[in-house]
Amino acid sequence: MIDRTALLVLVFAFVFAVFPLLNVGDYLLRAVTLFLLYLILAQSWNILGGYGGQISLGNSSFFGIGGYAAGLLIVSRLSIAVSILLGGLIAAALTFFMIPAFRLRASYFAIMTLFLGAAMQALVTQLAVTTDTPATIYLPLGLISINTLYYGILTVTTLTLALVMILQRSKIIHALCAIKADEDSAESLGINAVLYKTIGLFLMSFITGIAGGLYVAFIGFADPSDMFAIEWGVYPLFMTIVGGTATYVGPIIGAAIFAIALQWLVTFMGTFSLLSLAVLLVIIVLSMPNGIINIVAKFKGATDQDTSG
Repeated sequence: MIDRTALLVLVFAFVFAVFPLLNVGDYLLRAVTLFLLYLILAQSWNILGGYGGQISLGNSSFFGIGGYAAGLLIVSRLSIAVSILLGGLIAAALTFFMIPAFRLRASYFAIMTLFLGAAMQALVTQLAVTTDTPATIYLPLGLISINTLYYGILTVTTLTLALVMILQRSKIIHALCAIKADEDSAESLGINAVLYKTIGLFLMSFITGIAGGLYVAFIGFADPSDMFAIEWGVYPLFMTIVGGTATYVGPIIGAAIFAIALQWLVTFMGTFSLLSLAVLLVIIVLSMPNGIINIVAKFKGATDQDTSG
């Protein structure tokens, strides 16, 4: 018998697969495409940041490297799908440079990831100057239609949801949760903290890198100042915390709220949108420290008690 999580994935895939067939218009289709992209970022961040408690503030490095590499490969006439996949693998390769950071505590890891994003942006920009090539990569016009790209992003989103569902039942997530609760106790029980944190980082960086490639295909160019912007490190953190960390549905709720809030803030707050987002995050954390999903769960529990009573 199919369980509730698997059913959620199937319903999610079906609903969003049907969505473009409703003739919703180009604007709304692009908005939903971005929501799916945000959801990929949120679910991937939740693997290490939510379940493992290893807060990454520099996912912009994985997003940027994956997107930039995919852009270079696409203009080199490699297929879009292969380029995006290779971009994800290149982003995941950064994992091996960060393994020493896992011997430090979570706070130091967060600081290191923050500086990594800035370092990768400077590196890419400097390489462009050194090789006397344009830093911004432009994809050929009309390379891919929005409908084709939408279904491509939906496929990656569904696969990400399925992967996280499988991971929830695996030793990996159980080990990461134990490390988050008490790393010393987890290691005393035979859990290799560095190994499992590395696996979590590899999965997060690989999926985030793929999301970067999809974003480049979506906007049609790759610019270092955009791809490595600090926002791409903040967005997944915001979505996961707002929805509820270390939960399956939390990032889905957080991504939906974020997609709507960001559109509103950019429209009405302009250059202050990121600051406004930070203020909104503080308000939500203070009022709902465990995320919106926990408020929903408490409400459901109270409703069930009233019904049984």
